Amino acid sequence: MINFYKQYLLRVLRKIFLKIKNPFYLEDVSFEKKFKSYMQAKKYSSKITSYLNSEMDTYNASQFNSGISFSEVDRNIIVPFVINFIKENRIRILDVGGGGTPISSYIKKLSSKRIDCWILEREAFVKKILPVANKKKQKINYVSDYKFIINKKFDIIYFGSSLQYIDNYKLFIKELLHCNPEFIIITDTIFTKFKSNFFSLQINMQPSVFPIQIFSEDNFINLMKKYKYRCIFNFNNPSKHTHRDIQKKKYNFKHFIFKKI
Repeated sequence: MINFYKQYLLRVLRKIFLKIKNPFYLEDVSFEKKFKSYMQAKKYSSKITSYLNSEMDTYNASQFNSGISFSEVDRNIIVPFVINFIKENRIRILDVGGGGTPISSYIKKLSSKRIDCWILEREAFVKKILPVANKKKQKINYVSDYKFIINKKFDIIYFGSSLQYIDNYKLFIKELLHCNPEFIIITDTIFTKFKSNFFSLQINMQPSVFPIQIFSEDNFINLMKKYKYRCIFNFNNPSKHTHRDIQKKKYNFKHFIFKKI
């Protein structure tokens, strides 16, 4: 009980300090506004700043790590958990938007299985990460176009908080199904109980401000049913990130596991 009050007091003091340091500080507000389309959001955000910039790519590439540890509740624990249910000793994973810490980095310390991981990223980022990985003598499979891997077989397709940045996500997922994955895993992604999707602006990565898509949970689950994938895991993940213009009770950060029917 003493530890509880101590942690609570530290959180309160932190808020007070930040308010003094910056009177305009709003804690953990990550998203704002609501738009009907990507272009509408993009047009608005272009008045503020550009999309993810080159400096941020350089920094993220420099953080490349091939074997890291978990701390507390981590969205990346879902994939190591799922691979235990796959009988093969060789697991093939497509990590969409894996950045400088792909999912294979987390699995290495948690499984004796052989992990073949391909990371699908933006071309600008791939050009920056490959020299870093090569310098650290790490064999890593980064590609900037899914056409490079469309004929490969993957056991898992993993969206680690990346699906919301893909505009035409329905077509994108449909194309990736040619890889015949047994599981599709989506983590730390915003879903609502609204009847339709909408776009917002992500503002917690200043100076970059850019559109993200917020999904209708029911619509997405029905879409995956249409693609012959059944939801076997639906988990609300507590998150510090909030939306300035939408009540917290109307959305959740979700972990989903879909299994091929």
